[in-house]
Formats: sequence, C-alpha cells, structure tokens
Amino acid sequence: MKKIDEYMIGLALAALMLSLATDVVAKIAEVNWLSAFGFSIRSHAFPIFAFAGFLYRFFPLMKQSKLAKPQFATLAAGIALMAAGAAVQASGGLVDMYDFGSVMTIGGIAMLALIWWTERAPR
Repeated sequence: MKKIDEYMIGLALAALMLSLATDVVAKIAEVNWLSAFGFSIRSHAFPIFAFAGFLYRFFPLMKQSKLAKPQFATLAAGIALMAAGAAVQASGGLVDMYDFGSVMTIGGIAMLALIWWTERAPR
C-alpha cells in the first residue's frame, strides 16, 4: 500500500475537522450525543491516525508489509466503532459498540507495532 501514509494523515485531518464541526453543532443544538461523538473522534481518531501516518511516512519500508492493509482496515473500523459507540452511549444506549471498537483499535495498534519492529529497516 504505497499511499497508506497519505491515507492515515488525511484521515487524521478529516477527523479533526469533523470533530470540531460536530462540537460547534452540538453546542448550538445542545445535543449531548453529538458532543460525545466529536470528543471521541478528537481524542482517538486524530492522534492515532496522525501517529500511524507519520510512522509510515518516516519509515517507508513499513508500507511494503503484508500487514499494512489489514492494519489500516482494522484501525479505521475500530476507531469508527469507538466514535459511533460514544454517541450511542451518550444517548443512553449500550456500551458494547464502544468496547468492541476499542478491542479492534488495540488490534490495529498491535499490528502497527509488529510492522514497526519487523519492517522499518532493511535486513
């Protein structure tokens, strides 16, 4: 995945813009679940995607790993579930979606760590 670094950094910037926009709308409309959704994106999606994107950018050999695509998909799905789960939880729903998203995100970060240790430098 040659452009995984660009995708990660792009998602980080999109997440930051989305979280700030949802905060503005949540304050105007006084909607708590929307505020929780924005906070979850800002506190989880932005830093994780930015960090992963910069790792892929500064260590280009990591992009050649066979785990790069599954890592990206797992991380993106986990963070999306966490953000949606935060909104559901704030509106009085179950916490299961947030917890499942957390587990997926941890799996994506674990794959990133594995890629870091095995693919960052030539052998």
